[in-house]
Amino acid sequence: MGFIPEEKTEGTRLKKDRPNYAAYWTVAVIVGIVVAILLKQFVVKGYYVTTENMRHNLLPGDVVLVEKVSTHKITDRNSIICFTYPAETSQYRFGRAVGRGLDIIEIIDKQLFVNGRQVDLPPRAYFADSNIETDPFSLRDNFGPFTVPEGHYFVLGDNRDKAIDSRSYGTVPYTYVLGKPMFVYGGWKLDPHAPKVMGLMDIFDVIIYNLTNFFNRLDLSRLGKTVR
Repeated sequence: MGFIPEEKTEGTRLKKDRPNYAAYWTVAVIVGIVVAILLKQFVVKGYYVTTENMRHNLLPGDVVLVEKVSTHKITDRNSIICFTYPAETSQYRFGRAVGRGLDIIEIIDKQLFVNGRQVDLPPRAYFADSNIETDPFSLRDNFGPFTVPEGHYFVLGDNRDKAIDSRSYGTVPYTYVLGKPMFVYGGWKLDPHAPKVMGLMDIFDVIIYNLTNFFNRLDLSRLGKTVR
C-alpha cells in the first residue's frame, strides 16, 4: 500500500470544502431578479412625470416610486394618486382625488367645496393666476355642483389654474387607479432636442443620444422628495 503524503490529503479535503461561489452568485442573481419582478408586479413601480399638473409636488422629469394599492383603499379625499388617463388609456397621470363616488363637487371663485363644506388648499397646491375667470364657458374657477358617479374619483391638479384634470376629462374610475406615489427616486431632464422613437430605425439614435448626454440629462436634485 503506497504512502499518501499528509499535505495532499489536507489539500483534497480543503478543495472539497471550498464554497461554490459561481453557484452562490447564480442563485443570488436569480432570486434578486424574481424579487424585483414581484415587487414591480405587486408592490411598487416607477413612473415618469411628463406634465405640470402637480407642480410643485411633482415636476416634469421626476421619476416617482408608486405604491400599488387596492382601488378601494384610498379613503382620504386629498390623496394623490397615479392613474390611467381617461382621455388616453395608453397613458397615465398624477392628480389629487378630492372627491369620490356620490360626493357633490362645486368650485366657486376658485374655492373648492365637497358636499357643501369648504376644502382648504393643500400646502403645495397653488393658483398661478389670482384673477377669476369670467368666461361663462370656462370651468377653471367655477364648476358644478356636480355629483361624482359611484365608483369614480374626482381629480384636481395642484397647479389649479393650469392643470388638465376632472374639470375637463371627467372622473376617474376606481379601477383606473395604479397606486399612490411615495417619493421621487430620480430625475430625467426634459430635452426638446432629444430624438423621438417614430420607428425601429430611431431606436439606435435615441440610445446614442441619451448615452452621450446622460450626465446632462440626469437630475438627482430632487432625489428623495416626498409626495404629499
